[in-house]
Amino acid sequence: MVSEPLVEAMQRSSANVGPLQNEFELAGVTPKPCKCVNVPAVLEAPIAFELKLNRIIPVGGDHLVLGIIEHIINFLSFSFDKKLMT
Repeated sequence: MVSEPLVEAMQRSSANVGPLQNEFELAGVTPKPCKCVNVPAVLEAPIAFELKLNRIIPVGGDHLVLGIIEHIINFLSFSFDKKLMT
């Protein structure tokens, strides 16, 4: 989930860079270990969704990536209705 203060960082992280480029450094954000997946979340994000890949669907020259939510990290300790996630 991207909050307004992170919009520019999100845009920087979407750059088409090589596999050796650290996108966290490029975006100026901090990695935070996840519980259920082997990739970091963004510490500065108010909420992070840990997802497992469900499928990739080709759409024109791009791809639609679908995932299944495994865990939700709530960094700011605010509440939301988890029923909205189903």
